[in-house]
Amino acid sequence: MIDDGVIEEIKFVTENFTIYPKAIGLREVEAYIRGIIGLDDMIKLAQQMTRNYAKRQETWFKNQVSPDKIIQ
Repeated sequence: MIDDGVIEEIKFVTENFTIYPKAIGLREVEAYIRGIIGLDDMIKLAQQMTRNYAKRQETWFKNQVSPDKIIQ
């Protein structure tokens, strides 16, 4: 994503819009743009946030009732 211009895209959006949707990794890219964190830290944090989100999805799906468990 970095090679495809995600940093420039987020910089454009944050500079030109006051309201925009939040996305996984957006906060980390914003911190990088502002100079709060470095590129390597941004990448590591964005990857971790993605893994955390995937884990939450996995847990949610696992706890859903499947049709074969419904008693009729």
